[in-house]
Amino acid sequence: MLGKTMVDFLQTRNDPRLSIFAVRGIWGGPYLTDPADQIGMPNGYDSETMKEYLGQTAPVDRELEFSRINPMLLDVDDPWIVMTAAESQFLLAEAAVKGWYNGNAADHYNKGVKLAMQQWTAFDESFEVSDADVDAYLAANPFDGSEEMIGQQHWAANFMQWYEAYSNWRRTGYPVLIPVNYQGNISGGRIFRRLEYSRTEVANNPNFKDGSTQPDDVMTRMWWDVK
Repeated sequence: MLGKTMVDFLQTRNDPRLSIFAVRGIWGGPYLTDPADQIGMPNGYDSETMKEYLGQTAPVDRELEFSRINPMLLDVDDPWIVMTAAESQFLLAEAAVKGWYNGNAADHYNKGVKLAMQQWTAFDESFEVSDADVDAYLAANPFDGSEEMIGQQHWAANFMQWYEAYSNWRRTGYPVLIPVNYQGNISGGRIFRRLEYSRTEVANNPNFKDGSTQPDDVMTRMWWDVK
């Protein structure tokens, strides 16, 4: 299921990628494809609290209630993305805003958005987003010069690159995410900053403590994950 954070981000901005990323319905279809019909699943709920969230007493069929990733993005011959041109533009925009580079942040941001919206034809030709649609989006959602907008778009551009999106969120802090505090969680209601090392690595690597990030828990930041 697609998360509420992503679906809401795209939906509130009339982002043309929502019709590419999301469908709603049981696996195999028929699917609801209209962006207005997409509903993201919120984090932090179990089968009982989800019923309360939705205001119903019957068991929740999440396949009917919430959007899923478009199956057309999951074909066995689809490409595996390592890094995209859109990401490079957002990194340049970020560098310009931070004063590390004398380029024009707005130009790089706008190029990044366009590339991020138009890269999906690599998965299917029907996923075309026209230049006019991109221009309309940028006009309705103009760049305000902030690192936050760059970080948000960088995150959205990393759809299907889950670990990259997670790493970049840790590095930049954007988008601003709201943690959940589900009963019994091990992080005290905070979002994990990393994964713990595997028990096999801990047990078998004699240099483990010398070369690893310590302490070995989910809230220890990696060296590049600065506040």
